[in-house]
Amino acid sequence: MWMFKNSKFKVEQIKATIDTNHCFSIQDARLVHIEGKGVLKKKTTYAEYSKHHDIESQLCLNDVPLVQYNCPYCPTCSGWVATGYGLEKAAVQDWSKTIQKMNEPFVSLNDSIEKLNPILKLLKSGLYLIADVVCYPTDGTGKFFWAASNEMTINHGTVQWYCNAQLEYVNSEPIYLYPSQHGNCYNKQRVDYYLEQFQQTKVLPHAVIYNFCENLSLVLDGHHKACAAALLGIPLPCVAIIPYQGRIKDKCYFSDVEIDAEQIPEQYSQEQQKSLETKTINQTKGMLEQRNREKEYQDSVKEYPTIEAYSFIKAANLRWKDLDNETIEKCFGEYTFENECKIESILYYLRFRKDPRLKPVAMRYLKWGTSRIAYELLSQLKDDPEVEQLFIDYLVDNEDKSDPILSIIHGYWDK
Repeated sequence: MWMFKNSKFKVEQIKATIDTNHCFSIQDARLVHIEGKGVLKKKTTYAEYSKHHDIESQLCLNDVPLVQYNCPYCPTCSGWVATGYGLEKAAVQDWSKTIQKMNEPFVSLNDSIEKLNPILKLLKSGLYLIADVVCYPTDGTGKFFWAASNEMTINHGTVQWYCNAQLEYVNSEPIYLYPSQHGNCYNKQRVDYYLEQFQQTKVLPHAVIYNFCENLSLVLDGHHKACAAALLGIPLPCVAIIPYQGRIKDKCYFSDVEIDAEQIPEQYSQEQQKSLETKTINQTKGMLEQRNREKEYQDSVKEYPTIEAYSFIKAANLRWKDLDNETIEKCFGEYTFENECKIESILYYLRFRKDPRLKPVAMRYLKWGTSRIAYELLSQLKDDPEVEQLFIDYLVDNEDKSDPILSIIHGYWDK
């Protein structure tokens, strides 16, 4: 183990074997123990009088809520989320100066941890995972991330175990984003700066996020980076702070990453007690103006997977890396239900990677039979003669007016 700066508050990295090969969004991770000031912390209490579920929570900075959410005990049920009061209301000395270091190109997780050291020391003492993750500038429900509601709104990204249409359960990962800044902080020149950065270099600056609830993470820094990524239709690289979530038998959990408890010093694992506030949390309407005025941002969410599409990709054990043709061919090798599910997952994957193999794989898959997912994804390839002919042939041969595929095809020619 090694430490940054010898002081009352410190960040200590713990050597541990961390396997992220089963994760879609988490690329790499480091385990740290923080002795922090506790000014950036989660407050949680039982929701005795809440109409929105069982547990009320807030992520607060200097007791100012940055995000508010209510969750059920049931891990497969959705919770409710609302904005907080904004980072501007919870100003911390030297916050901006420290966080600006993350505008430099990403070097490594170790380098990022060192740069974020003053911010990490603001956290409540305990175990955290600091991870290199791939995120999307949407809340997972089809809304641009900066268009979050100030009032409690149900969000399927709060589900711990999501069950998709094929009854496959997947664990959550930090993949969707939520804002912590007022919409008036938007600066088009800053967005243009990051647009240029993202287009000119392969080593991108990372945003900084806190994984506050299952698939949802709060943007602590990087709102304009997220805007630039949205305009380009690309994922946003982030350094994620993932808090300890609990222990089951001999495993400690941080999002969908499990670490053998024996790798964690006993004094640290013993102190990880989840505590509820004794006082009622005052949840009120948030104060962030929604950033949904520009149509280009509203339209950008189409470039990213919804929670359902993400669940298909994750269930198929696909990661954010290049998908080889051998894997695709293996699925086409035998007509089975399992391979059907995996091909549909691959179609989602290819769509959101903007991979040119989408059309040939989808056309080939339709020779096995009708697939709503294949037709939906093909319908997004506008002005394509092969797709148009496929749809025309379907219309000519189809006599069932209640066929749900018809609405997808008719929508192809809508402007």
